[in-house]
Amino acid sequence: MVRHGGGAMNAKIFPGTVIVRFEPTDIGVGVAPPAPGQCGWLDRGYRPGEPAALRYSGNPDGVRYLIDGVLRGGNFYVHVHKDGDATVVDRIRP
Repeated sequence: MVRHGGGAMNAKIFPGTVIVRFEPTDIGVGVAPPAPGQCGWLDRGYRPGEPAALRYSGNPDGVRYLIDGVLRGGNFYVHVHKDGDATVVDRIRP
């Protein structure tokens, strides 16, 4: 999943967890890059009902990477799976 910080994207930090809320893309980011504040799948747009939130609990370096991505306004990358009302980060990559 590719995310582009800035725009209306925001992050909330809780003990051991960060939640990032974003605007989902209509088309895959392999076709068109995400706009500021958007996140998308490489191969398709978001489907109705897919969560527009990212949850990460783990390594403090990963938390810093996500917060930096939200604040600096550039693209950042995560591997995720869906869990209820959030998309959960499995792996972070710069």
